[in-house]
Amino acid sequence: MPAPILQVENLQAYFYTPSGPARAVDGVSFILQPGETLGLVGESGCGKTATALSVLRLLPDPPARIVGGQVLFGGQNLSALTEAELCRIRGKHISMVFQEPMSSLNPVLRIGDQISEPLRLHLGLRKKEAREKAVEYLRLVGIADPERCVDSYPHQLSGGMRQRAMIAGALCCRPQVLIADEPTTALDVTIQAQILELITELKKSLGMAMLLITHDLGVVANIADRIAIMYAGQIVEQAPTGELFSQPLHPYTQGLLASLPTLEHKGNHQRLHAIPGSVPNLVNLPSGCRFNPRCPKVLPKCHREEPQLEVIKEGHEARCWNISLGDVTK
Repeated sequence: MPAPILQVENLQAYFYTPSGPARAVDGVSFILQPGETLGLVGESGCGKTATALSVLRLLPDPPARIVGGQVLFGGQNLSALTEAELCRIRGKHISMVFQEPMSSLNPVLRIGDQISEPLRLHLGLRKKEAREKAVEYLRLVGIADPERCVDSYPHQLSGGMRQRAMIAGALCCRPQVLIADEPTTALDVTIQAQILELITELKKSLGMAMLLITHDLGVVANIADRIAIMYAGQIVEQAPTGELFSQPLHPYTQGLLASLPTLEHKGNHQRLHAIPGSVPNLVNLPSGCRFNPRCPKVLPKCHREEPQLEVIKEGHEARCWNISLGDVTK
């Protein structure tokens, strides 16, 4: 197996509040192989975006602070780099599509200027060349009139067009790793499929690896090679995509899959399954397993001791006292 392009080891990032530290990222570890897509899935508030921002050291400090762990990119420890050294990697080697384009795009700069900036900074293109490249990538992401869009301000574009412009900006330097945080959140369902297909095709042509963050298991089903399920700042299960869908082990994963609508009972009106309760307050986490207040399989031990992420079988890890090797071999 080749060396991973991105390796996150025991990453910890806390938000310091008057009530105490909120453990948004608490011991997260995963690897990303060259050309691989890893889906990071969980409810809102589970720490997915905080994990992505921690990888690139983009969390606001204060109130957030990375308190432990390390991030290795091609064997290089990003955690030990200065801000200037890290800026040479952001946007060129590791790029990110942010979740909210209206708050991430600069409202006083034209779209073309914002896409041109990394091209001029990292690739040394001249202003005219960078503009031409910006138009090319706007056309690539499906904007019908890129020549007009390149001179527009963010407020002059629809939400979907702003999201596409952000994707164009993230891809323009042809990064080795793309972190896509809900990249289709502002798009119609039909356009979502087109954008995801576009990102996947470009990923394959570049040999680019991708960390795809979403709350929707349906989005990653046909795109991700592996899936990591996140809950309350921790990864609770990791497995190859096919295996996770066919043999989910953690009760939280099982609940997420059960909540997906299916066509198996066509004609019957059945309520969708819902996981009771909500994600816990990250300042006052429950003792023991963090999922125990919502878990249908809770044991007395779950209230006392916090389970660790254990290898249940090769390539499949889970964090639960209820799981044994028999669960994956029966």
